[in-house]
Amino acid sequence: MLVLSPEAHLQERIMRIRQVLAECTGIRPNGRKAHIVLARWQAPDMQEERMLQRLHTLSMEQYPFKVNLEGFKGFPSHTLYVPVPTREPILKLVASVRRHKRFMTEGETDPYFITEPHLSVARGLTPGQYEKAMETFSPKHFHAGFVADAMLLLKRKPGAQPYQILNRLDFEHLAITPRQATLFM
Repeated sequence: MLVLSPEAHLQERIMRIRQVLAECTGIRPNGRKAHIVLARWQAPDMQEERMLQRLHTLSMEQYPFKVNLEGFKGFPSHTLYVPVPTREPILKLVASVRRHKRFMTEGETDPYFITEPHLSVARGLTPGQYEKAMETFSPKHFHAGFVADAMLLLKRKPGAQPYQILNRLDFEHLAITPRQATLFM
């Protein structure tokens, strides 16, 4: 899984929101760090090094960008999330990652690329928990932001929990486009 991870102070704010959510709905907050998913896929281990090289090159060319988070919304009946109104830089980054799709495929499993950037607060809610969460949080104001200066490549074995950080890919905004060699000088 490829993600953008907010800074520590924003992680703490999200954890406090999850604790309030746990108190009002009775769900147990997960201890996972908050993040914005860019892509998720299954691939054989032998593809890992090649994919990592491509992601590293992509991240070196990427410039850091501001990510704003605003309000609370939900995916009906199961997820409470914070939307990302500054979605263009994220979608451009996802489009760059999508160009390497052939290294992200194992069997008939297609990779997932985000189309609606968001930061999940709680997933897998029951319809009752979802209604209570939306009743509690939808009228509340939430505004935060962070500078995305890297993406994290996370990995886990199928069925295993939790994800482990495989690599941090810093955005360096370097010109790395390959030059075509000339045949005749």
